Amino acid sequence: STAVKAGYWNTFKGGYRLLTDKEYRKQISASGLSNLSVFQMVSGLEPSDTFFGRAAHTMTKISGFQHMNKFNQYLAAAAGREYVKSLIKAKDSNISARRNWAKENLKELGLPDDIKKLTKRQDLESMYRFSRDAQLQRNILNDPLAFNDPRIRPFILFKRFGYKQANWIREQVVRDVKYGNVL
Repeated sequence: STAVKAGYWNTFKGGYRLLTDKEYRKQISASGLSNLSVFQMVSGLEPSDTFFGRAAHTMTKISGFQHMNKFNQYLAAAAGREYVKSLIKAKDSNISARRNWAKENLKELGLPDDIKKLTKRQDLESMYRFSRDAQLQRNILNDPLAFNDPRIRPFILFKRFGYKQANWIREQVVRDVKYGNVL
């Protein structure tokens, strides 16, 4: 989903810099990605201290899912950072459809469409927002009401991702076609 949104070039470029540049990794880490799971725990969105909650936590840790999820969050933030840089360039394009598409995407990331250069805060916040949304992290405002009902959550916990992934990709494709970005 990161490459769908940010583009393959930005994803590869961000991934390469993430793996090879220590300072870049520090900057990505400063975006608050490690707080995603902390926020989930504080708000009660993590598996509870029940038998099934502990089992889910243990299985996702043993299987490597938690580590892979963390890596995906960092890769998404790095790709998002490169994506924002390309959007800032594209917003001044001579092609109106591309310019409108870039401005709309900047707004979606909480950035003004007339931005010239990112402040440190804007850089960090846009990486965090991109990573959270592209990796379909828990954002209760984007979930159907039933996904947040504690009585049925255990039954749909692992079914939720497929629904969210399909819905997210559909939204991105429709949005990009609307702005003339069919590729």
